[in-house]
Amino acid sequence: MVYDDIVNCNVYKALYESSILKFHAFDFTSRKNEIRKKEKMKDTYASNLSHFWIQTATGNKFYVDDPKVEDVDARDIVHALPKICRYAGHCKGFYSVAEHSVIVADEVMVRFKNFELARAALLHDAPEAYLTDLPSPIKRLCPDYQALEGKVGTILEKKFDLKYPLDDDRIRQVDFEVFLAEKDQIMPEPWEVPGHPAKVKIRCLDPKKARDYFYEAMLDYKLM
Repeated sequence: MVYDDIVNCNVYKALYESSILKFHAFDFTSRKNEIRKKEKMKDTYASNLSHFWIQTATGNKFYVDDPKVEDVDARDIVHALPKICRYAGHCKGFYSVAEHSVIVADEVMVRFKNFELARAALLHDAPEAYLTDLPSPIKRLCPDYQALEGKVGTILEKKFDLKYPLDDDRIRQVDFEVFLAEKDQIMPEPWEVPGHPAKVKIRCLDPKKARDYFYEAMLDYKLM
């Protein structure tokens, strides 16, 4: 092998080794950057998960895992509850949480002659404006939902300066008796549940009429 050939071989070898090193260096750097990028994405995702929020009808953010009094707007409740159907929609007609709430409140007022108790009764299902409605059998399987419901309920009690808790025993009793009436009137196959149904009429108002019905009740009970 002549001298020039040896030189050329050494040059090619040097270039080859240099390119390998550069490739490995580039590969290591790119992998490190990729790992950092993924870690940053994980941190961002974790940060976002620290606050679960929904946008409400008024454009506000409502943090369901960390609700604040200032985030509650009565207009959002009036907007949402008339559109939420009870019994997961498995009733004979559309029957809203809003209509149910007014029936319970009015029945509480008639039975106990207690305006403040009726105010609380009107909002006994108001957390569902932010959490939606779950049928009771499903709700009992979801302890996290129940915890959130309690948190939001406490905030609503403060927001509207309620004198009684949303789960007052008297409200719960009337709520149960209204449920018995609903079972008899709007469910396809009434099932046997012991108790006496409230003497109320379930009208199955459409969302617009249910909204007007609920809005008037909010005014009557001085919640707006």
